[in-house]
Amino acid sequence: MKGRIFRLSFLLAAAAALAACALTMFFGLNSYFNAVKAGAASDARHIGAGIEMAGPDYLGRVSVKSAPPRRVTWIGADGAVLYESDGDAAFAPNHLDRPEVAGAMASGVGESVRRSDTIQGWAYYYAVRLADGSALRVAAPLFGMLKSFMVYSLLVATLLLALMACAGAVSSVVTRRIVEPLTSLDLDSIGEQGPYDEISPLLRRIRSQKRQIADQLASLERQRADFAAITRNMSEGFIAMDAGGVVLAHNPSALRLLDSPTANATGQHIYTVSRGRELRSAVEGAMAGQDAEAVLEVLGRKVLVSARPVVEGGQRRGVTLILMDATERLERERLRREFASNVSHELKTPLTVLSGSAELMMGGMVEPGGTRRFGEAMYKEAQRMTALVNDLLFLSRLDEGTALDFEDVDLLALARGAAERFAGKAAERGVTITATGNPTVIRGARSVLDAMVCNLTDNAVKYNVEGGRVTIAVTRERGMAALAVEDTGIGIPKEEQERIFERFYRVDKGRGNAIPGTGLGLAIVKHAAMVHGAKLEVASGGWGTRVSVGFGG
Repeated sequence: MKGRIFRLSFLLAAAAALAACALTMFFGLNSYFNAVKAGAASDARHIGAGIEMAGPDYLGRVSVKSAPPRRVTWIGADGAVLYESDGDAAFAPNHLDRPEVAGAMASGVGESVRRSDTIQGWAYYYAVRLADGSALRVAAPLFGMLKSFMVYSLLVATLLLALMACAGAVSSVVTRRIVEPLTSLDLDSIGEQGPYDEISPLLRRIRSQKRQIADQLASLERQRADFAAITRNMSEGFIAMDAGGVVLAHNPSALRLLDSPTANATGQHIYTVSRGRELRSAVEGAMAGQDAEAVLEVLGRKVLVSARPVVEGGQRRGVTLILMDATERLERERLRREFASNVSHELKTPLTVLSGSAELMMGGMVEPGGTRRFGEAMYKEAQRMTALVNDLLFLSRLDEGTALDFEDVDLLALARGAAERFAGKAAERGVTITATGNPTVIRGARSVLDAMVCNLTDNAVKYNVEGGRVTIAVTRERGMAALAVEDTGIGIPKEEQERIFERFYRVDKGRGNAIPGTGLGLAIVKHAAMVHGAKLEVASGGWGTRVSVGFGG
């Protein structure tokens, strides 16, 4: 209010000062211009009378005393210039088209204000028609008027600034005197009358509302203290609402789990706290008298909501909501289901082969000489199951955080070992394996690092093309050791590169059965990197894949 009063009074005073200055400048310049016009008209009449009485010779004796001097021009009836005080009349153009000359020829007197090329500035022109039909024109330069305008402008600006400063000071004093009685009011002891009669009804109303608010605050504070004592330390969220969905009470955990922008939801409708469709469905179910549950997705977390109706005397009085962060529990359940499904799927094929082969052999249905072939198939599937179980046990050790023996390990030695180990397998497909780099020692678990390098190399060979290449490069730059396995194989689509480290996930589902493997190789690589605090990066286009592992320090 103080600012508004000050601005209003200051603007009024400033407007008055500006108007006064503008009027002063206007009347001053208008007075000056009228004087210029009167002087030019007087000179024109005086000189014209002299020409009529004394003839053209009079122009040689005339002297117009003014600063700057006026310009005198005598124009014949045909518009030819007969005399020019500021130049040679012989070279002057015809002047019948000049507004002031045309006006004098037509009505006896003419005037105009325009820019003159002769004096290179603005001038006032006044012309009178003489008895012989010629015209005498006097031009008064307006340089003085422009100079006066600049002087007036400077004076008016100075005066305006002074007046505005005074207006600001006066407005500040007036505002302070108006507002000070209001700002000094003690709201804790408001009387019947205030400093102004106009605000006395407002003060009485404030005093009445103040008593009501104090009573309500005391009641709310008691309720809040009782509720806070019970729910403050709950990790679960709790919300109680009436039959209309208005929140009666809640604890901080509820708003945190719902990621609600509301700092205090008490008194607000539940849908202003969270507008999630699942929450709305659970609340509506409880409002209908049924227990309801829902799972909300909030900031990447899964929140389990249990809604229960509150019934008293056969009527529904409200609803209570219990919220729990069930992210880890639901994720574990999902992983267990997925893991069981994947293991069952991976074991189904080898078990089917083993069972079928054994059944044929037991029934004597194997032709002579076919026993070896069936035995080889059974051995191959048994080996596949053994590899699967070994990989599962290895992953289990990493998941459980089993203590590992860390030692100095040379990554280049591991890379060369992997290249030698898979050289035969690569040769069968015409794939060339090379290990490059310098000896690079890091602290790590040798067996885990070896498993990581071998799985990356195995994948690079399996998913390569005939005559392809596999390069295992070991480098150290800026204190960071890195191991990269690059192949010229079939590549990995960009949209699937984030999922290749999931257990049993295979990019090419159609070739998944043709290419042997447990589907756990890259999952082992991911866990091995996590154990060593390393960073995994995958780069793959249409063809070829590069998987790099960066070890810090």
